Amino acid sequence: MPQTLGNVVKRGDRATAGDTQGEAFRNTPVLGRLEAMAASLVKTSLVVLIRRGEEVLRQDFCGQAASLPGFCTLMRSAPHGDRQCLTCRRLITLSAQYRGLTTYTCHGGIRVVAAPVPGSDGGPAPSLVVASSAFAHPDQDKGWKAVRAQAHGLQMDLKVLRKLYYMLPVLSESSQETLQAIVDVAAVALAEAAAPVRRHQEVAPYRDKSSDRSSPLIAAELQQALTLSRTESFEGPGRGTGTVLTELVTAMVARDPSLPFTVANVARAACMTPNYFSALFHKHTGKSFMAFLSGQRVEKAKSLLRDPSLNLQDIAERAGFQDAAYFSRRFKQLTGLSPSAWRNRLAQAP
Repeated sequence: MPQTLGNVVKRGDRATAGDTQGEAFRNTPVLGRLEAMAASLVKTSLVVLIRRGEEVLRQDFCGQAASLPGFCTLMRSAPHGDRQCLTCRRLITLSAQYRGLTTYTCHGGIRVVAAPVPGSDGGPAPSLVVASSAFAHPDQDKGWKAVRAQAHGLQMDLKVLRKLYYMLPVLSESSQETLQAIVDVAAVALAEAAAPVRRHQEVAPYRDKSSDRSSPLIAAELQQALTLSRTESFEGPGRGTGTVLTELVTAMVARDPSLPFTVANVARAACMTPNYFSALFHKHTGKSFMAFLSGQRVEKAKSLLRDPSLNLQDIAERAGFQDAAYFSRRFKQLTGLSPSAWRNRLAQAP
């Protein structure tokens, strides 16, 4: 049976409607129009990245393997080039899953825009991302210097690499904004195309709701993301060590601050000491990890306080605090009001 986007997405999920989903993608006119817009307005194409275990497939909307620019093909021909490109694909999918719509600079110095495909619960669908093809820095000469620095020491012809680099689309800041909008809409359209199949065969949720719900994230997803992102060679030109790691950590915490994050377990997942992680995090955010975590939990508590059916203990637990008393102290420290006073102010607001 030929491999389609549908059966790739569903492989391992005990589904049998993969070909139906692939057909749904092919018969969605809006996806074709968005592809045409990307080609005509910003000279790029759209692809789907599908994470399946350690592998990340790169396909078009019809489920066929998407062609690579000559620049990427040459980079992959270098020793360990396939491994580096796979690592970048994994980081792109993880960044999109946790950070949402984002522009990512790969290890070769070129850029792509990526957005997670929404799942049926409004969160990102497991391991499914819409991305653009590669494009160059707005200042192409400056971009080439960064690419050359990244390619230093690789066993390839830099003259050929330079020629291929200058063949990539050059996007201005306004063109990048246009591309971001196209990719974002395409991710939503892809989700809607998949909706009929999802109603019959729902994929596994991002995580379960049991008391041990944090274990899969911290032991697997977090470790995978942070171990990859801590590698300096994948930071991209002009980005200091720890930039990608810090961005992923802040996005993961913002996504669900109620999980029992600690300096120790995050540092362990990133394969570094707690002191080194703390120093990196403070360097890039200007605050300690625990201060950032408390702030995110208080922000979640603010939204929960709008629900009058929840008592303070419920809110504390859902926001990630150990008990209501500690939650109240931290809330007042950061807002100047107790949770009850904050709720009363919300009730009195017009």
